[in-house]
Amino acid sequence: MKVMYTGDFTTKCEFQDGSYTVYTQAHAEEGEKIVAYNPMEMLALSVSACMLSMIGVAAKTHGFSVKDMYANPSIELQENPLRLAKLNVEIHIPAGDITEKHKRFITAAANACPVGLSIHEGVEKNVTYIYE
Repeated sequence: MKVMYTGDFTTKCEFQDGSYTVYTQAHAEEGEKIVAYNPMEMLALSVSACMLSMIGVAAKTHGFSVKDMYANPSIELQENPLRLAKLNVEIHIPAGDITEKHKRFITAAANACPVGLSIHEGVEKNVTYIYE
């Protein structure tokens, strides 16, 4: 991985061989053009993607489907020092044939997400599961 500062508070993040690129932008002021997620948003996206992936593994292992599930992450920041104070992840899962046993597998899988487990213990983490 390689991260390069490109000016105007943006970075270019490249995968090992340059085959995949992600950009970030520091928090934009009101009226400024937003061209990418900011790093805090990327953290929330990373946790959410990890949780969904872990749930997908559990579903495959235990023989049920979570196709078309999605997450809506949100963050709240704290000042002085500026840091993540709260991470909320709302996970939407098609109810289909999901049983109570499957729901336990889903919760355990999301809680085992290594990205989420790496977040400082002082950050409040809230995960909500919505079966629809």
